[in-house]
Amino acid sequence: MTNENRPFISIVVPCYNEEAILQTNINTIISYLESKNEKYHWEIIIINDGSKDKTGKIADELADQINNIRVIHQPTNLNLGNALKTGFKNAK
Repeated sequence: MTNENRPFISIVVPCYNEEAILQTNINTIISYLESKNEKYHWEIIIINDGSKDKTGKIADELADQINNIRVIHQPTNLNLGNALKTGFKNAK
């Protein structure tokens, strides 16, 4: 499979007050994707669903460091279903 024909996948990560585990979880996802020998083009969409802790700040820092990560901030908690809808709607 040539680079141009690699499938593109979007991974939606809804978050609400996840400062303690967000970075570890994202690193785990990236490690898995990179272990596939560049089999995929990919993006990770982090939905900060109105977190009251440092989740949004950590997500923004990850996006600044890794081009394949995008962050969407919802000002209030709209619950998991709406966070997933937001992610799917914004997936490439």
